Amino acid sequence: MARTRSQKQSIIEKLFKRDGFKCSICKYRIQEGPGSHYLLRSSIDHVVPTSKGGTNGLYNLALTHKVCNSLKSSEELTEELTQKCRERVRELERTVVKTCW
Repeated sequence: MARTRSQKQSIIEKLFKRDGFKCSICKYRIQEGPGSHYLLRSSIDHVVPTSKGGTNGLYNLALTHKVCNSLKSSEELTEELTQKCRERVRELERTVVKTCW
């Protein structure tokens, strides 16, 4: 059953509170609101992908940047993937700074 927009927002708020506003993959702060790059905003990741038997319970959900979640896809988290995500996030942050000035 699909979640409503308010249910999804409630889950995101719980994850922000639990995860301390940081991406569970790269550990950098998640940006929200005007002026933030779309790919640096929040996304919900399944720690164990549903395609591999994971559930939609809060214990299997984690807050991530949209870009990190996309790079992870249904792969297992590795140090190499974490590093790749960190580099991409920094690259996007520099892009936002350059376009704002």
